[in-house]
Amino acid sequence: TITLGTEYGLDQIALKAEIKNAIEMVKDLPESAMAPQVIFGSTADMPVLYFTATSDADLATMSTSLKTITVAEIERIDGVRNVTLQGGLTQRIVITPSPEAAGLITNISDALKAHGPQIPAGSVTTEDDGSLAVQAGTLITSIKDVQALPVLTEQGATTIGDLATVELKNEDPTSITRTNGQESLSISVTAVPDADIVALSHEINAALPALAEKSGNNTEFTVVSDQAPFIEESIRDLTIEG
Repeated sequence: TITLGTEYGLDQIALKAEIKNAIEMVKDLPESAMAPQVIFGSTADMPVLYFTATSDADLATMSTSLKTITVAEIERIDGVRNVTLQGGLTQRIVITPSPEAAGLITNISDALKAHGPQIPAGSVTTEDDGSLAVQAGTLITSIKDVQALPVLTEQGATTIGDLATVELKNEDPTSITRTNGQESLSISVTAVPDADIVALSHEINAALPALAEKSGNNTEFTVVSDQAPFIEESIRDLTIEG
């Protein structure tokens, strides 16, 4: 592994391209060597704030609530680059054809492709709102929606629910988070490179109580890591020494 440090403010995209070009010019690598990879990172990749969430709800409900409320609200804060939610349950829809419908898997697949996605269908211009995008298709939001999708067969039209069982299943978790022994989810927030880390941290911390109340189910947030106090203390020490 070769680590390269650069001066602050250097164009990282251009530098990455130059390094890649230089590596590609090397032709005499050992046969056992793996293809070189260029991975860039900076202090901006470190979370400004890392906190956990607990509530009276199950993980699936809590995960949905955090995604739609907490994550969405924090992403709108100026200076936030990314908000990552970890530890939640990933759910997927499993469709199992009955033995009698084993030969209709392609028909079921075609029905899902035809009715699942929404596609652009032009725009409409109004005097009040200007140009509005129009989408065609019906958004699938539940198991019942999937079961009701029509399927064409040689015997005529039927539905997926008549040909198969449709279930919502939880995938095996890839990470587990505990806060004071209680199942929890973790949220990390990173900032854009030129953000004021201290001000951003204070703004997020100030928003957490209202977000917890809005999420319901006795949601509580516990801050695990926060860059702001360290930066503030470093500045204060520097001022005293100066």
